[in-house]
Amino acid sequence: MGYIFDGITWIAGFTALFLEALCIACGLYVASEIAEENAVFIRNFLKRSIIGIIILHIILYFDGIPALQSLGSILCHAALYPLLANFPFVEPISIPSILACISVVVNHIIWFKYFTTVYVTLKNMLGFFIVFVWGLPLCFFVSMTVADEALPMSSGNRAKKNAGICKRIMENFTPGRGKNV
Repeated sequence: MGYIFDGITWIAGFTALFLEALCIACGLYVASEIAEENAVFIRNFLKRSIIGIIILHIILYFDGIPALQSLGSILCHAALYPLLANFPFVEPISIPSILACISVVVNHIIWFKYFTTVYVTLKNMLGFFIVFVWGLPLCFFVSMTVADEALPMSSGNRAKKNAGICKRIMENFTPGRGKNV
């Protein structure tokens, strides 16, 4: 084919990637709005999802998934459970949140190494990663914006302590913003 055809396909491909990213961003925005309106429901949903995924890992162990990968993934998902103690308020520099972040990375590495040694179709591997590796961390990430929209408490110290993870991180980069002058 000619250069014009190649140019058109490259432009169309980049346009499609841009529109897909825009659709994902819109979907995450809608999900955060739903989480903001239903914080108690989302907390219960996350708790049941953690338990459900752990049960599914046990079932997959009997279906042929190796015990080491299943046990590692169960421990990684169990590390997300302490974040529900004061949900949706999360302290970004705390042992439970750091442990949860490390467990997400470890869980991804465990399954990535496993699927590089076993032949599985791309569709099956992506389905597994979406449900068992990326789903819960994404739900936690989306629901962390709920605390950012909470009304401030009567005392300034408590309001700062209960600020959401996104606001706490952004306060470090934008000193002086959000303070009454």
